[in-house]
Amino acid sequence: MSVRLGMVLVGLVAVLLPMPGTALLGGALWVVALISWRWSVAVQRGIAVTWTGPSRVQPDAATTGTLTVRNASRWPVGWLEVTLRLPAHAAEPHAFPFVLRLGARTRRSFDVRFAARDRGVHEPRELSWRVAEPFGLSSPSGVGTWRGATVIVPRLAPVRRMVLEARSPLAELPQPRSLFVDRSALVGVRAYERGDPLSSIHWPATARTGQLMRTEHERAAARELLVCLDLATEGYQRRGRPPVAEAAISTAASLLADTVITARQQAGLAVSREVPGAAAAVRVWPVRGGDRHLHAMLDALARVALHDAVAIGDIVRRAIRGLHAGTSVLVVTGMVDEALGAAVSAAARRGLAVTVVAVGSGVEWESRLPSHVAGAPCVPVASDRALQRLPL
Repeated sequence: MSVRLGMVLVGLVAVLLPMPGTALLGGALWVVALISWRWSVAVQRGIAVTWTGPSRVQPDAATTGTLTVRNASRWPVGWLEVTLRLPAHAAEPHAFPFVLRLGARTRRSFDVRFAARDRGVHEPRELSWRVAEPFGLSSPSGVGTWRGATVIVPRLAPVRRMVLEARSPLAELPQPRSLFVDRSALVGVRAYERGDPLSSIHWPATARTGQLMRTEHERAAARELLVCLDLATEGYQRRGRPPVAEAAISTAASLLADTVITARQQAGLAVSREVPGAAAAVRVWPVRGGDRHLHAMLDALARVALHDAVAIGDIVRRAIRGLHAGTSVLVVTGMVDEALGAAVSAAARRGLAVTVVAVGSGVEWESRLPSHVAGAPCVPVASDRALQRLPL
């Protein structure tokens, strides 16, 4: 702007001087300054840079975002530099410079490929642009906008089919229970017993053997799953291995994704969260099905961090309120103690089937881990080994 103003002043002096050709020179300087000013104003208003990143991606996955550059003015842009810089802990590579030309009223889009890194919710660190004015008198610049943040969810590991015990509300001892029968999966026939439904009688086998026979079908799995995640700092960092906490979060996310996507069953999540200026609170996502519900839980797990959280026993007690008898409850924790055992016992008395998933590292830790917690099976998940398949 100062160069342009200087040209205007020089042009004014040239016009006023009583010398041959000075008026023409001053007029030319004024015209150049006017064109430069009009071009800069139009381009400043017309350039728009937008970043659309992937909405949801797993760590270490190759993904693509879209950078859109638009020139809405009627002036062409001969040199435009765009700088996109993502957080270094979120993307590799994380810096993307672009230099391009844009015609009048044109738009260009670019695919930006990178590998997602750490779990979290990430926005660009820098999204800026600057152009070179044709006469070199100014350099308009601005910042771009982005549409939403990129959510890097916890790493999802395959889960071996889980055989989770359910409890009958009419019995004191745990009983395997199946709510539905798969009529398309015939296992065989057996002798009819009192109490079997009459619709299950297999009449050809009855006529052949002379006694009542009934069909036996494969039991269809029907389960509801609630995952309780422990985020207490003491349970994970006392071993000096922060990756243990990431393994626990990944375990919880994998269980939820397997239940909703693979098994097409319902799942819920209970976890503590930090409240600024107040004590930590318990957040419970109810047991439901559907991809949208799963995405909400995975987005929440992308944001969580270790803190002085609510004890896992209190989380379990808060989460099991209102659950139907027979619901499976998986407790993912870094520390097994008496308080957790008391909460597991309380859940068992309500007819819930509890499995404790203990996450840790080291041979000594695994050897000291109990096989059961208050009667509930305790499954170890070692964080210092590749989390490729959960042993459930």
